[in-house]
Amino acid sequence: MRIVLDTNILVRANAKAKGPARELLLLIVNSPEHVLLLSPFLLKELERVFEYDRVRAATKLTDEEVAEYLGYIRA
Repeated sequence: MRIVLDTNILVRANAKAKGPARELLLLIVNSPEHVLLLSPFLLKELERVFEYDRVRAATKLTDEEVAEYLGYIRA
């Protein structure tokens, strides 16, 4: 099954997260039956959202951690 997650879910599924969004992302990524669909627009929006002060405060991710997570999503 091909699946698209919006940026809100992808932000909540970051590497430090523990919760349903992270579980969903891992289920999709680790399943041979599912494919996470991403577009250049969605990836750019995700990068932009991670630059918001309120998102940085909520996720407590460093620049390096955000870059690593974005690389993981893109792979």
